[in-house]
Amino acid sequence: MLPGTALLAGLGVTLTPVLLHCAWVFAVVATPLVLWLARDAYRSLGHGLQGGFLVARSGTFSRDTLVLRRSAIAAWTFTDSPFTRRSGLVTLTAAVAAGEDGYRIRDLAASEAAGFAAAAGPGILAEFLVPAGESPVAPRDSRQFPGSSGRTQQGLHRSGKSPAT
Repeated sequence: MLPGTALLAGLGVTLTPVLLHCAWVFAVVATPLVLWLARDAYRSLGHGLQGGFLVARSGTFSRDTLVLRRSAIAAWTFTDSPFTRRSGLVTLTAAVAAGEDGYRIRDLAASEAAGFAAAAGPGILAEFLVPAGESPVAPRDSRQFPGSSGRTQQGLHRSGKSPAT
């Protein structure tokens, strides 16, 4: 709505004042319609776990209900945009073996999305989640990587030689 109003107002300033009147009429008429559609889209959002299934619902003009077997979920993708990030929302995408794009669950609270995904697909996110009460970062000296001897290699350059002091 805002881009259309701004475009009409900009054209009205540069070309003809008639478009300025079209801009304010468009804004007055479109605002209630956009607010009603946004409220309807919000009311139709929902997600939950029911037995062995993940159920999600969304849509404004056509309400779509997704019922997905939880054991079919192979991976999760968390996406957001600058607007949803500012609102504290995230879109979860459940990747399954069948299909190309996955199944989207829109506008989950960012603070609850990882917990919901972990509950919906047990074991998929376990290695990425930090249990309550633990530090998210291990102390630097205690980290060991697979195949390492536990010694740190501080002070080595890319060439593998120690720096001259």
